[in-house]
Amino acid sequence: MIVKKIHYISKSPLRLAELSDYEITRGELSQKLLPSEAEVQSDLVLIDHSDLVQSDQQLLAATISALQKCNKPVLLLNRQTTISNYESLELVRSGLNGLVTIEIINHCFEMLSDLKPVKLECAWDVTLSLIDPFAQATSEVIDMTFGSKTSLLGVVNGRIIPPKGEVSSSMTFAGEVDGTTLITFSRNQMCKLVTGLIASTEEEITDEDLFDGVNEVINQVSGRVRTMEWPDKYKFNIDLPRLIESNEIESSYQSDAAWITLLFECYGQIFAVSIRAEKVDKPVEMFSQA
Repeated sequence: MIVKKIHYISKSPLRLAELSDYEITRGELSQKLLPSEAEVQSDLVLIDHSDLVQSDQQLLAATISALQKCNKPVLLLNRQTTISNYESLELVRSGLNGLVTIEIINHCFEMLSDLKPVKLECAWDVTLSLIDPFAQATSEVIDMTFGSKTSLLGVVNGRIIPPKGEVSSSMTFAGEVDGTTLITFSRNQMCKLVTGLIASTEEEITDEDLFDGVNEVINQVSGRVRTMEWPDKYKFNIDLPRLIESNEIESSYQSDAAWITLLFECYGQIFAVSIRAEKVDKPVEMFSQA
């Protein structure tokens, strides 16, 4: 059995009941005890976000900077069951790989362990500004269109394809910002979502129904984000959705781009909404607003 190793950094005493399946080494969030490469021999590093306060931000940034030399993924651990704010993602410019809950660690450990150090030279401002609109739009579409509930459990800098990422669709957008959205569900998740949309049993759902379902999700999510952003922020138009085969997902990403992945829970499994955007200030054709 492969041992999964986590280096866990916190200010307060460890509370490790939720991490009992991992081999844990301990670090302390302290200016006098910044982590060293020799100390961190783990698959990934977690910094406990639950006991941080605003005054800790400078110390946190120094800790992340020291961890960059260890060449390990560095994530903030949120002990809440959902994530409701994204202030910590601003630290992506200092090398942070994301903010996650325990559930994301348990579902996606291997993918998180494969994250690369943040490319600080990437232009993050536009992509970071779209996190909140995409999170809101995704929750609304899953709730209102499909009659299901979803929770945001992780926001990660990088390319995360959740386990059983079998049904995927991508969509490009262009205008004052250019970018791409990629949404990936498990087949079982999409099957359950589609049953609520077309009033069929899971046994009656066809591959075509699944493909129509994932395209409907990405079309509605991107359309809602466009509507939110158009009046006061960025004006852009969206293209038609394109189905992505499982073996195409990796090549669908541009490895040198600043991707952010939102990780949601629905029906006990994880699905991902990945976004990449950059400001280009091209004139926008005045199509009717979605």
